[in-house]
Amino acid sequence: SSGVPMPFSCTLGGCGRCRVKVVAGEVSMPEPNCLLPDERAQNYALACIACPITPVSVVVDTPKIN
Repeated sequence: SSGVPMPFSCTLGGCGRCRVKVVAGEVSMPEPNCLLPDERAQNYALACIACPITPVSVVVDTPKIN
């Protein structure tokens, strides 16, 4: 943990507030979750349910409003 504050709400992969952009490395995420196919294709992940498979670097994204 780098001590960066994370926005979150549901902690179950359903709201998208913890969405991060994976800029290096690989994560595994259970399905179903609230990410759209387009978001997955752009390397977004949900920090609350994503498990790193390799060392990762992420950018904390501005939360989307549903």
